[in-house]
Amino acid sequence: MTTYSHTSVSNRSRTTVRLPLASNEHINEFTGATVLKYSGLILNGIVDSYANEPGRTYVTNRPSISITHDASNDTPNTNGRGIYYWGSSTLATPLTYLVNYDNVYLTDYTTACTVYGSGTAFTAGTEKVYFQEWYSGNEDYLFIINPEGNQVFVIAASSPTVMINMDDSIADTGNGAPFHASDSWDVTGLPVNNGKTLCHGAVSLDQYLFLGCKDGTIWNSNVDNWLNWSALDFITAERDNDQLLFIEKTKDHLAAFGERSTELMYDAANSTGSPLSVSTVIAYRICIVSGQCAWADGDDIHFLGIKPAGDFSVYVLRNFDLQERINPTLNSYLKHGRTEANLYTVASGLSTGGHTYYILTIFDGQNVPQRSIVYDTYTQFWYE
Repeated sequence: MTTYSHTSVSNRSRTTVRLPLASNEHINEFTGATVLKYSGLILNGIVDSYANEPGRTYVTNRPSISITHDASNDTPNTNGRGIYYWGSSTLATPLTYLVNYDNVYLTDYTTACTVYGSGTAFTAGTEKVYFQEWYSGNEDYLFIINPEGNQVFVIAASSPTVMINMDDSIADTGNGAPFHASDSWDVTGLPVNNGKTLCHGAVSLDQYLFLGCKDGTIWNSNVDNWLNWSALDFITAERDNDQLLFIEKTKDHLAAFGERSTELMYDAANSTGSPLSVSTVIAYRICIVSGQCAWADGDDIHFLGIKPAGDFSVYVLRNFDLQERINPTLNSYLKHGRTEANLYTVASGLSTGGHTYYILTIFDGQNVPQRSIVYDTYTQFWYE
C-alpha cells in the first residue's frame, strides 16, 4: 500500500497523526491466475473520506463480522449456487433456501427439497440460480430459475419442501400438485417448453415474470399470473444479431445484455404478444463478458464488459448511463484470464457500513477460486 504522511503538529493539545491514504490496486506482473508483483494492496482495512474534506481519505480496521445464521457445519460440496431469504406473507416464519450443486435445501443442509411427481430432478451445475416471488391472491409462490439446467421450478408456501418442475409434465399431474386448488396453470408457452435455452437472470416487472433466452427472445408470463404462459408472448432483442446473455431490471426497464450490445426495453402495454417495446433512445455497443459476471444493487447493474475493439473493463449501468470503472492493469489481467488462461469470473456484492462492494471472483477451469477483486463504489477504489 502506498502511504503518505505529513509532519505531526500540535494545535491546542490536538495532534494530527500520520494517516495512510488509499491506493488503487495495481498489478505489475501476472501469469495465468497468479499475481506475481502488485502494489496498492489493502488487507483488513476500509477506506473512508473525511466528512468535511471529501478529497482526503483514511484507512480504518475492517469491522468484525457477526454470524447471524449458520446453515450447517457439514456442507455437501463446494458448489454453492444461490441463497434466498423468503419472507412470504403467508408463512408463519420466513424461510431460507440454499442451492448447492444439484439440490435445493430448506434452512440447512439436512433438509433437501423434493421434486413433485415424475418431474425432472434439479440439474447439477455450478452456475448461479435466480429467485422471484409472486402472490396469486390465494398462495405465495417462489420461482427458482436454473439457466445452466434450462429449468424453472416453483414452490408453494403451503408446501415449502416440494418443488414443481414447470415443464410440460405438470400439465398431466392434475390438482394433486401442491398449488392452491383455485390456481390453474398452463405452461405450454414457457420458453423451456418451446425448445429455447435460458440465459442468466430473471425480471419481475409490472406484474409479469420475464425470462430471457440465448437466441435473443424474452418471454413473459400472463399479467399477474405466473403459472400461465402463452406461446406467442415474447419479444426479440434485435439491436444486434447476437446471443443474449443476461437480463436485469433497472428503473422500471428491462436491460438486455448481449454478446455485442446492451439495450433497454419498457412496458408499452402492447395488446398482443409481449408488453415490452425496445427503447429507440438508449442502447450501447458495450457487451457483457458472461451472465455470471453481473451483479445488481437496486437499479445499479455492475458487470464486466467488452468494448467493440476487444478491451475489457468493469461498468455500471446507472440511471440509464453507462459508467466505466477504469483500472488498466486489472482490465489486462481479467482479459488475459478470460482469453488465454481458461479463467472465468463470477460476480457478487454486498453493502455494509455505508459502502457498496462489487466483487469479482476468478475461477480456474476446475471451478477452484483463485482470488477475488473488490470495487468500493463509495471510494471508487479497487482492492484484493
